[in-house]
Amino acid sequence: MRRTGRDTRGRRLPRTAMRLVAVIACVGAAKAVGPQGRIVYRALEFGADEVVNVYMVDANGSNQHALVDDQTAFTAMWSGDGRVAAWLNKDDALFTMNADGTGRQRVPDGGYPRDWSTDGEWFATVHNTRGPGVDVAKRRADGSDYQMLTDERFGHINSIEWSRDGRKLVFSARAGGGARQDVYSVGADGRGLTNLTNHALPNYDEHWSADGQSIYFVSQRDPGIGIYVMEADGSNVRRVAPDRGVGHLLAVSPDGKYLLIDGADLHVLDTDGAHVSQVTDDDLWPRRADWYIPRSILSVSPLGTHSGYWGWLKTLRQPGLQTP
Repeated sequence: MRRTGRDTRGRRLPRTAMRLVAVIACVGAAKAVGPQGRIVYRALEFGADEVVNVYMVDANGSNQHALVDDQTAFTAMWSGDGRVAAWLNKDDALFTMNADGTGRQRVPDGGYPRDWSTDGEWFATVHNTRGPGVDVAKRRADGSDYQMLTDERFGHINSIEWSRDGRKLVFSARAGGGARQDVYSVGADGRGLTNLTNHALPNYDEHWSADGQSIYFVSQRDPGIGIYVMEADGSNVRRVAPDRGVGHLLAVSPDGKYLLIDGADLHVLDTDGAHVSQVTDDDLWPRRADWYIPRSILSVSPLGTHSGYWGWLKTLRQPGLQTP
């Protein structure tokens, strides 16, 4: 006999409908929680002489601490499984480690990467040629392979980010010796290099949306510095947030709900540009950051929420599976 409940009019509800109502209620509760997950970021200490370290903080502003306590780390990024890659200055090498700094493993010929693919297989890095100019390259996390992805000899590459499905990279660079800075995309196989912004004024701090359909970036094309979003092919550019004293757009949350920016501290905006919360309040000047939420890897549900809820919802259609 099928278990049923009753709606507000006393009518019977099938078991699947009861579970669907429960899932939707959980999704609503999750939305009310606010920013979730953990942020790893590089910061410069005000008043110090080039003292830089890497810090962890929960997205709600709690549990702030240095990534390692036995030496200075210079940059750090998350993999999709919650491990961290960090350059440790005393060892002068790249290491992967657990989020608490334990389990360190040296990366052979790790170089100085800019981003770590979600599957943990590849680092994106800047290739320095013997002559003038730099290019985008990728290196296997175990050091076993290295591949050039561009051959343009850019004057400068500011940042690089993998798409969540691992098929493309987006980066900002200056072409040749000019000062003009644009946002580009290129396939993980090195094909399809595209100038997405192609604008006379600077464009930088590019980040993929959670579903990979859009790219957020900072531009100076209008008065002040603003945050913009465009489709992944560079079309439909629109301004998201006016000048709020934005220094840099540091990350898009993996659930696609929030933008992380730095002023003098870390701040969270929603994707419409409204201020949500201040994450840090100290004498550190954030420079680069990466955001991680467990099990929110690669996809966003049709409901626009955490992929874990969508995975749970799909199990309701499979006979014999029990929900938590």
